[in-house]
Amino acid sequence: MSVSAIAMSPDLTWMRAHEGTCLAKLGRRDEALAILDTIEHVRRSEYIDPYYLTVFRDALGQRDAAFDELAHTYDNNSVWLFSIDVDPKMDPLRADPRFERLHAGLYRPAAVRSS
Repeated sequence: MSVSAIAMSPDLTWMRAHEGTCLAKLGRRDEALAILDTIEHVRRSEYIDPYYLTVFRDALGQRDAAFDELAHTYDNNSVWLFSIDVDPKMDPLRADPRFERLHAGLYRPAAVRSS
């Protein structure tokens, strides 16, 4: 992630989540966790789309937390759900049975999902 992109748009939390994902994958865990902490702080007062936090938490090795975020993605009807079938960032999660259970709920009517 370009430092200048973050400097120019510091309020784009999805961009910060991408940066954290990259840092986690590079083994720079402390820096990634600092970004996650910042995002969680912002999340207390602003809506943060959980889609990118799903990927970020998985990159940190927090698979259970990643699936919690993914469940919130469905609960909040995230705009990014349109790409879940083709987004390669979701590939690491696809083999987990929780992914299929959540995904199956995507195509059911909301009344059925909430029961």
